Amino acid sequence: MRARLLPLVAALALGCGTTQEAEGPRFAEGAELARLKRDIHKVDKSIEVTKELIRRSKGERYLPDLYFRLAELNIEKSRTVYFRILEEAGADDKTAVVAPEARLLKDQAIAVYRRILNEFPDYPDNDKIMFFISHEYRELGNFEEMIKNYKELIAKYPKSQFRFESWLILGDYYFDKGDIDEAISNYRAILKNPETYAHNMARYKLAWCYINKDKTSLAVDLWEQAIKTPTPPEPGTDPNLSSLSDRPKRLDVRQDALRDLAYYYAEARDPKTALPFFQTLTVSRQEYKTALEKLARRFQIKTMYEESAKVYRELIRISADVDRNLEWAEAVYEAAVAARDLAHADQDVIMLAEVSARFKYWWRANDEDKKVLKDFEMLTRDLSTRLHALAKEKADPDLFERAANAYEAYLSVFEDAAERRSMEWNYAETLFAAKRFVRAGRQYEEVLTLLGGPPTGAAPEAAKPVAPAAPAKPDGKPADGKPPDAKGGAKAKAPPPAPTPASLSAQSGDVEGDRKQAMYSAILSYFEALKIEEKGTRFDSMMAREGIKDLGGKFVAKYPDDPNTPVVKFNVARAYFEQGIFDRAIELFAAYVKEYPNAKDASSAAELTLDAYSQREDFLGLAKQAREFAANKQLPDSGRFEKVASQAEQEELNRKTLQAEGRVAEAVASIVIEKKGTEFAAKALHQAFVIAKDRRNLTDMISTGNQLLADYASSPLAKEVLPGLAEQYLRVSQLELAAQKYEEYARRYPEGQNADDLLEGAAGIRVELGQFSDAMADYERLIQQGEEGKRPIWYAAIAKTAARAGDWRRAEEAGLAIADNGAHAVLGNTLAGEASLRAGKTDAAVERLSAAIGAGGKGRGGEDGPEWVARANYLMGEIVRADFERAQWGQGDEGTVLQNKLALLQELEQTYVSAIQVGDPEWAMGGLYRVANAYKQTADFLDTAPAPQGISAEDEKQFRAALAERSGPLRKQATEALQACRDQAKKLEAFNRFTKACVSGGAVDSDADNPRPRPAGVVIPGRDQMEAKLIENPKDVAVLSQLVRAAIGVKDYPFAKLLALRALEIDEKNVALNNLLGVAYAGSNDMQSAAAAFKKTLKVDARFGPALANLATLYALYGNDSKAKDFFGKAGSVDTSSADVLPQAAAARGGAK
Repeated sequence: MRARLLPLVAALALGCGTTQEAEGPRFAEGAELARLKRDIHKVDKSIEVTKELIRRSKGERYLPDLYFRLAELNIEKSRTVYFRILEEAGADDKTAVVAPEARLLKDQAIAVYRRILNEFPDYPDNDKIMFFISHEYRELGNFEEMIKNYKELIAKYPKSQFRFESWLILGDYYFDKGDIDEAISNYRAILKNPETYAHNMARYKLAWCYINKDKTSLAVDLWEQAIKTPTPPEPGTDPNLSSLSDRPKRLDVRQDALRDLAYYYAEARDPKTALPFFQTLTVSRQEYKTALEKLARRFQIKTMYEESAKVYRELIRISADVDRNLEWAEAVYEAAVAARDLAHADQDVIMLAEVSARFKYWWRANDEDKKVLKDFEMLTRDLSTRLHALAKEKADPDLFERAANAYEAYLSVFEDAAERRSMEWNYAETLFAAKRFVRAGRQYEEVLTLLGGPPTGAAPEAAKPVAPAAPAKPDGKPADGKPPDAKGGAKAKAPPPAPTPASLSAQSGDVEGDRKQAMYSAILSYFEALKIEEKGTRFDSMMAREGIKDLGGKFVAKYPDDPNTPVVKFNVARAYFEQGIFDRAIELFAAYVKEYPNAKDASSAAELTLDAYSQREDFLGLAKQAREFAANKQLPDSGRFEKVASQAEQEELNRKTLQAEGRVAEAVASIVIEKKGTEFAAKALHQAFVIAKDRRNLTDMISTGNQLLADYASSPLAKEVLPGLAEQYLRVSQLELAAQKYEEYARRYPEGQNADDLLEGAAGIRVELGQFSDAMADYERLIQQGEEGKRPIWYAAIAKTAARAGDWRRAEEAGLAIADNGAHAVLGNTLAGEASLRAGKTDAAVERLSAAIGAGGKGRGGEDGPEWVARANYLMGEIVRADFERAQWGQGDEGTVLQNKLALLQELEQTYVSAIQVGDPEWAMGGLYRVANAYKQTADFLDTAPAPQGISAEDEKQFRAALAERSGPLRKQATEALQACRDQAKKLEAFNRFTKACVSGGAVDSDADNPRPRPAGVVIPGRDQMEAKLIENPKDVAVLSQLVRAAIGVKDYPFAKLLALRALEIDEKNVALNNLLGVAYAGSNDMQSAAAAFKKTLKVDARFGPALANLATLYALYGNDSKAKDFFGKAGSVDTSSADVLPQAAAARGGAK
């Protein structure tokens, strides 16, 4: 290496000096001695003058300064005399020279210093004098006195600037003596003070103390702090102290700390953080480089090869020194090999190649350097092949990608290497394994060129199916799913020396075999590229297809009997197919099927042939070709092609059907007649139905759909008809017909997809139309044929529907079916209990209602809402109320009767309060009303109590007065509870049976809020004409509004309600429709929903008269006279005979005046 020659060159240079040059030093020595003698004479003169000044200045305030000057002159003379003695001695070992005269002068200086301290204790520079005394003791070797004086200085002058250097000197002394703890104490004393010029030196030396105590981490932290902390300038010093050297420079330890930190970094910190740490810590490239050199060598010494390589890589990155880069690059290689770590091998190869390239084209390079370059070629090749071997061992595409990058870097520099062809082959293999298939194909072509180029030949007349698994080996046999073997590579665990394999031709012994393998591998690479076409570019796809066509034609022409020829033929045909050249693709694929009918890819070729016909939209040609394939019994499962032929004919039919310009039914009529009874005819009808559905042509949907249902009921296509018709009936608001189609679907296809959902939808429509019996029949069918897990939901629906219809027998049966269900137990037990209560079966009612309340209390069975728990509590109250009302005078002992009556009152109160506490508005009001009525009944009961027999009139009077004292509060409570019920009704604006009872104080009509069923046999005038208009335009709100009014006119309120809701989906803020919805709700006896609809109307238009009048009517019917009067006043004049106004409005308005 060039760098290693430098010491030898330096040694040679030193040996070339002449003897004449030795005369120079002798002359210099004589001149130096003369100068020293002159300096001594000058100092002596200054001493005499200073002493004379002292004698004349007794009592002057500057006298201490003169003594100070005298001491310094003695020190200066001592030093000069010492140097003179050294010169006169001329000894080689200067340490052996003794200078008593110099020591005497120092003693005199110390005596003068002591005199100043004794005679002038207030002299401002006494701390400096003490420091200089200590310094002289140090030079005299009197360390005991030195230590004593330094410590005295520190103690006596706690603010002296000299205490910092005193601590440093003491620390150094103890460190040199091996007293590390005492040294630490002195260095730490400096660090306890604010930052000074001495702090970094203290940190640096304290760090070495910690090194000696095996506390490397603390030492590294201190060195880092010393580097990061700027050293402040040393305070101004006395000019006479210049002999102590340049202090600021002496105390700047940055470079030393940086080197030591780099050396010990691995022991204290995570080596992985070294590079970012030093990059941040250093302030210049040179400083960074110096630290990294130290760090890299230390890592290498500690056999931390991975970390060492990482640092050397960084050094190469920042350095432009060609010689050093070569040295470091070799170190990277050695570290990577020693560590057996190829994690960065690709980058190392690239780095080695770059360094080699710079060295290769360096203008100063000579023949010796070229030998070095050859060594680097071996290193680069070795790392590349090691990485390749590792990739093959692990079968890792990412490793192959990195190996390919390494080979690319190698070949970019060492293109004239002896192993180029082997490395080119390896490069192609790694590209293939890395799935860079287009680039791999081009590289195999490069290998082919190096082998003499591909053979020439005509393109094939036929091609082959399906791509091969992998490139073939040189002997022509398949490579078992693997790319070609690496050439010229080292084994994964090979020793560091780079391999030197033979040439490519010598390895196989068959250049022609290698050419065939390279050509086939290129074709395979291009084919694999097309498998992942979506990940590449259009240019890659084009390159791959052209490569397959070009090389494939030459391959089959040159090697027609090769086992891979069918594969190549198939790929050539596929290339034409994927380029859209369908005529040529059909020709080649069909020829392939004919030539290789038993090949495993023959079916694929046949399918691609038919696909090419399909791409050309030649469906008749497709059908003809498919039948030819069906006749070829050597093809696997050839019978399936008959089905393909039928599908092609169907597609042709579809195309003609779509060209019918809307006259679909007419277009398929002839086909249906001609192919009657076949699946083809069913498909034609279905096609017409689907197109009519898409175009919302209900007339054609009905005609084609019904014909399909009548003639082809067993066809799977018929299943789509009924839901499609129902959807269209809903769309044009023919709700009953929609429900019928859903129900018909469930009857015909009970196992069909969505059968349960469709029948459930039908039941929902029936419920909203008030057709409760039909709805319950649908739910019962669902229970019989539907999903078992949903049966509890349907039983709950039957129970609720039966209760609304007053069919309490069915309500009880359905409720009992879900009495133990975890989701619906509260509803089931409540309705079963109510049914039993209505049937006079009190014990059964109590049992069911208690079960409902218990389940609700445990948080079970409440999926249907809290109102069912409230209802159960209320019904329990009704049972208690019956017992309460039966308890009357004359039924036995009067005291027992009274006690029983009051006990029942308490039980009744508790039960209704439980209903109130649930929080449901309806049952809370019911509970309030019943409690108020019970209080009144109890008061009346007390007032009518019979007087005891035989008492006097006066005693009877007192007896009545006593009863009045008890009945009076009860009457007050009754009044208050009834008023609370009225207030709550007004606050909530509740419109139910309990509101009426609270207002009137009369009895509750338990069935007053039951929904009114849809009247049977009603005919809506003009319905057919309006529905015809809706078929044309289902979103015609005006027609929908007209139909709603017509339904209200014949009191078909459920139908009117559903129509209004449908219309509001189209126009949510339509004032008239919102009002009509309220009228429909009121007609169905759902007064609460009616009020909500009227209020929503008024939010849109606060002055809409019909809505104001309707809401006023509800207020009047439920006892809120003030609001009724107010709203009638706002409504103004309205036509009370209109369908937009409630029938009760006229009477209510008269009563509100």
